Amino acid sequence: MRVSFIHRGRATGALLAASGDRKAAQSILDYWMTGFYRLHQEPPDATLLEFETGP
Repeated sequence: MRVSFIHRGRATGALLAASGDRKAAQSILDYWMTGFYRLHQEPPDATLLEFETGP
């Protein structure tokens, strides 16, 4: 399983402000994390990054 996919998904958290969008995105990441467990691999951190409010 590709770790870069999870890292890119995690980074989208910086772009998502609405709680419903964040919940949906986190659910998708959680779904893909089960692949690591099924392959008996140590999963990367899949928690969404915090929303960035400005520069």
